[in-house]
Amino acid sequence: MPEPPYGTSNKWLTCITVEAAEFGASSEDIRIHLDSLSIESRNTWKPMHLQPIFKTCKAVGGAVSEDIFEHGLALPSGTAMTSSDLERVVDGLKNTPKRKRKYVPGMQIEIDTPAGARVGLPALQKGSGRQYRRTNPNRDPHA
Repeated sequence: MPEPPYGTSNKWLTCITVEAAEFGASSEDIRIHLDSLSIESRNTWKPMHLQPIFKTCKAVGGAVSEDIFEHGLALPSGTAMTSSDLERVVDGLKNTPKRKRKYVPGMQIEIDTPAGARVGLPALQKGSGRQYRRTNPNRDPHA
């Protein structure tokens, strides 16, 4: 995602959204794989209108945040990450075991790193690499 002309990102949060049919693994598959490598990643925040305390409140919109929650994943990030830390996370992403994958030639995104570098990740969702994720205990992550 390009830096806007009016400021500079502190890159404190790096999130992706994953199209499982294109990447060959869901965001939950990636999270589990990264965890097996001792790389912490997390679901993105649950949208406010889905929080139990607001279940009786009227909500307007919410489809975008629900999609981000459903398909997103927060990756390790921060100013203390080294280049080798970043390479380890990217390698973990790239080496996530794949299920049947719909290959789309040339598809990739770029993630801005804390050091200002850009890392291409093939076959993740089109668009920005700085997006968000979900946890739905009623959903089978392998469905």
